[in-house]
Amino acid sequence: MISRQEAVRRISDRAARDPVFRHSLKIAPHATLEAMFGVDLPPDLEIEILQDKPQQLHIVLPENDMTDEALEAMAARISGWNERGRNGDAG
Repeated sequence: MISRQEAVRRISDRAARDPVFRHSLKIAPHATLEAMFGVDLPPDLEIEILQDKPQQLHIVLPENDMTDEALEAMAARISGWNERGRNGDAG
């Protein structure tokens, strides 16, 4: 079994060189990927195909496994850092 990162690389490489595959991926991603990898994907799997444009930047974030308490603590640290930065303090 290949990693998710390797699968995405293979899909991107093929889409870059095969316009028919690229079109198929846009209109029927489940069927296209099932055929490419020879697997059955869960019907409830959401697949979003994005096409880069010069004026866009796509950043894919990992699933958030942090607790609410950890998120609140991080937000407090970031808020404090932003306040120090605005006031010109070095830290």
